[in-house]
Amino acid sequence: MRLFRGHGVFWCARLCNPLVADSCPADHVCGAGSATVSTCYRKCDPVEPRSCGEGWSCVSVSEDMTQWGCRPASR
Repeated sequence: MRLFRGHGVFWCARLCNPLVADSCPADHVCGAGSATVSTCYRKCDPVEPRSCGEGWSCVSVSEDMTQWGCRPASR
């Protein structure tokens, strides 16, 4: 679950380990799911605004902003 401006967004995501290269499928990246858990996100290109598709946003999912993944768009 993600909270954004008082709204909760739920979606299913596979748990992963950022220290294990293949803990996510090939077209995904392992990123911050919460303060204590990492989850797999579908890879996206931050330069291409529509790379995630309708209803999704391409956001940085790592502290160093090198990994980008799709998550439900906040309304």
